[in-house]
Amino acid sequence: MKSKKKTIEEKKSYEMFIVSKMIDLYTRMDVDSRNSLKSYVLNRIDHCPHIRTKTFCSHCSSKCYSPEMSIKIKDVMKYAGWRMLFVDPKLVFKHLMAR
Repeated sequence: MKSKKKTIEEKKSYEMFIVSKMIDLYTRMDVDSRNSLKSYVLNRIDHCPHIRTKTFCSHCSSKCYSPEMSIKIKDVMKYAGWRMLFVDPKLVFKHLMAR
C-alpha cells in the first residue's frame, strides 16, 4: 500500500506548479515581470530548507524572500487567489485541503 505522504520532490513540484499558475494569471500581459518573478520564486522553492515540514511560505518560520519580492508575491496571491476559482476550481480546493 502506497503512503499518502508526498515526497519532497512532489511537494516542490506541486508548490512550483501552483505558484506558476498564479504568477501567470497575475502577469498575463507583462512577460518580463512574469519571468523575473517566476524564476526568483521557483529558485526559492527549489532551495527551501523547510519543504519537508511546511505547508505554505506564509506560514514558514524563516522568511527567505527579500522584502521587495515578498511584497510582489503577496500582491500576486491577493490578485490571483480568488480568480483561480474560475481558472481551476479543483486545484484551489486541493490546495486549500493541503493546509
